[in-house]
Parts: sequence; structure tokens; C-alpha cells
Amino acid sequence: MKKLRIAVFGSGAVGSILGGLLAKTGLDVTLIGRPGHIGKIKKEGLFLVFPEAEFSVPVKGETELTFSPDLLIMAVKMQDLAETCRLAQPFIGSDTVILLTENGVTSREVASGLLNSDKIYSMLVLFNAQFYLDGQASAAGFRPVIIEKALLMCPLWSELNPALERWFHLSFTDNPEEALWSKLLINLTANTFEAVSGLPLSEAVESPLLREIVIKVLREALKVIKRKGFSLYSPEPMPVKSLEFLVRLPLFAGSRRLYRQFSAPQYRGRRTSTLQSLEKHRPTEIDYLNGEIVKTGNLLGIGTPFNEQVVRLVKETEKNGRFKTVEELSGFFKKIR
Repeated sequence: MKKLRIAVFGSGAVGSILGGLLAKTGLDVTLIGRPGHIGKIKKEGLFLVFPEAEFSVPVKGETELTFSPDLLIMAVKMQDLAETCRLAQPFIGSDTVILLTENGVTSREVASGLLNSDKIYSMLVLFNAQFYLDGQASAAGFRPVIIEKALLMCPLWSELNPALERWFHLSFTDNPEEALWSKLLINLTANTFEAVSGLPLSEAVESPLLREIVIKVLREALKVIKRKGFSLYSPEPMPVKSLEFLVRLPLFAGSRRLYRQFSAPQYRGRRTSTLQSLEKHRPTEIDYLNGEIVKTGNLLGIGTPFNEQVVRLVKETEKNGRFKTVEELSGFFKKIR
């Protein structure tokens, strides 16, 4: 029987964790990524770090896609998805299955417009992953993912499923678009805390001002999501319903609840992808996070001044590498309170 051949395009934090663990299970995986990271992997293997274990995985790596995979996992930043699709298109066979892990709610639209394929599916990654050194990646011990249910009808699922079940907590959705909008609400919470302050979530949540900003960002986002006509999708452990509840509370009560939720031990030491990008002086996905709320709000006639301010501040940090202090942030947001 032919062995399933997998390519992971984008071997940063999420791509390395996904590809590395699938390879650890014995699947034929090739990581496509940056020369420094791939060079280290070729010499020493991919070193994965989890709270419960650390180990090295022998896995193939290349700096570009040169073959037609059975499964192509897209794990690039949303702003790189279009170009990645153009690079991948010559290698998309008639039976190639494409799995999108990007945060952007328009990821399917972008990929479908550029790839000649009717086998494009979504997989929502809900665990925090970090990548700071070439050849290494780390992630939380509990690794939930949500998979589009239609993928289960593909012939390759019978081989892919045991590997995913071994390393990840799986749940499934019939409505990936609704799930992506719901995940956006979670991303807005953690990324806003960290992106405007430069502090990891466990420290940023200590600030009453930052908690107030996050709540008002989420209130704007909920208005947009509801106007779009979506219901919130909240399987365990996706805390969407609890976020919806706390932002409807009076501000002081919502702030206290937000603190209790995100000061929990499991959030200590974590950094979101946005903060990791800013620390590496690389472009962030802010246009597809808070920026998506601003863009959609404009189309729907909904004001989103707090999200607009977050986008402005993050873009400024992208340019000058400097984060605002909490005192400075107070002045920036005071005008729109």
C-alpha cells in the first residue's frame, strides 16, 4: 500500500509541531521552511519541547516544495498565504488534499481563488506554540484542534486519523467559517493583551487598563460577528461562550472575570504569535485579527475605534520596534473611552 506523503508548507511554530508529531508517528513528512531552520533539522533533527516530554524527531526538510504530496498542510502566516498558494499550485495533484491552519477568516477564500482544487479543508489550531531557535519548537501539553468534518470522507483520513489522535485533542465542525470567526474572538483576547504592551499574557492581564481595552475590543468584535449572522462555536476547551458572557457584564465585573480566566497557571510563559513576530521584528497578522474586525465593521456600518487603535499601535511597533508603556496606552485609549 502506498504510504501517505505529507508536506507542511511553513515550518514555524505550528507547522513544526504538526509536522514533527506526525513524523514521530511514522508518517512520511517533509517540512518546507526557512533555510536556517531546515538546515538545523537536516543536521540534528527537529527538537520538540512539551511540558511532559522533550525529544528529537528525524524529519525531512526542504526550503521549497518540489513534489506532489498527498496531503499539503498550509501553516504560514495569513499574509503569506496567497504567495504560498502560488508557489504550491504546480505541485497540487488531482488527489492532493489541502489542509489550512491559518488564523484568517478569509483563508478558504484566498486558497480557493488561487489553487485549482476542490479538496481544501480547514483545521483550527487552538494550542499555543512557540518558535525561537532554529531546529526547535515548543507547545502546550494539551493540544486541541478542530477539523472540518468533510475531511473525514477523504480516503487518506484512515491513515491520518490515528496519528492526529495520538498527539492532539480532536473535535469536528460542519461550519468551519463560523468556527474561524469564533476562534478570532479568542485570538483578539490574547493577542490584544500582548501586542499593545509587549508583555506576555500572564503579566499583561495584571493591568486593569489592559483588561478594559481587551473587553472593549471584544465588545466591538461581538457586534460585528453577530451582524454577520454567525452563532458562536464553543467546543471544549474553546472559551468563546465565557468570553461572550464576561464582555456583557458591567466593566468592573468583566475585568475581574477576565483576570481570573487568564491568570491561570496554564497561561504562564506563553507568548502569542503576534508578540513572537514583534519580538523577531517580523510583520504580524494584525490585519487579519483586529484588522478584520475593522474592515468588516466598516462594511457593516459598525464603529470599531478600539480595534482601529490596536491596529495603529501594532503597525507602529512593527516599524520602530518599541512598545508603549501602560501609562502611554492610557493616553492613547482615553480619547475613545
